[in-house]
Amino acid sequence: METSDGDENGDENGDENDGDENGDENDGDENGDENDGDEIDRDENDGNENGNESDGSENGNENDGELVDRRAALLSKKYTEEHEWIELDADGKTGTIGITTYAAGQLGDVVYVELPEIGAEINKGDTIGAVESVKSASDIMTPVTGKVVDHNQSLEEKPGDINKDPEAGAWLAKIELADPAELDTLLDLDSYF
Repeated sequence: METSDGDENGDENGDENDGDENGDENDGDENGDENDGDEIDRDENDGNENGNESDGSENGNENDGELVDRRAALLSKKYTEEHEWIELDADGKTGTIGITTYAAGQLGDVVYVELPEIGAEINKGDTIGAVESVKSASDIMTPVTGKVVDHNQSLEEKPGDINKDPEAGAWLAKIELADPAELDTLLDLDSYF
């Protein structure tokens, strides 16, 4: 993802404050806490010791299966240095692509998404779309060669969904890979971080 905002530091004041009143680096939490909802909030606990809603199961974690699925997805994804990701679909021929959580955070509030045309033949590194925010605009580059077989039409109507779920529900396009071996040239999760 290539970003152009005219300012090296990300905003017109030269600081990296992404809407946080205190200037703390956080992910949208007004208090600067890094509580992502998994930690105990004793005021709203309702007597459940682990802080999660109980579904009647022994441990009270109704989202355990979803967490396992998300962790597995993170481990199966490949990344680019430009902050795009691709995940091979179950068919082994199609990859779903999007931008990383880091990229979405750097962009700020997304207000417009340009998606690739279905049927377009693309080469690795081609610009296939763009994401614009109140701070900057970024080109989206494909991490693989192939053909666009689908795109996430809902992002045209709700571009802000990229800020909410960039590495799952807010995927950008599905690409039929010309050569799945190209995935081996990309970064795994450990290499990306």
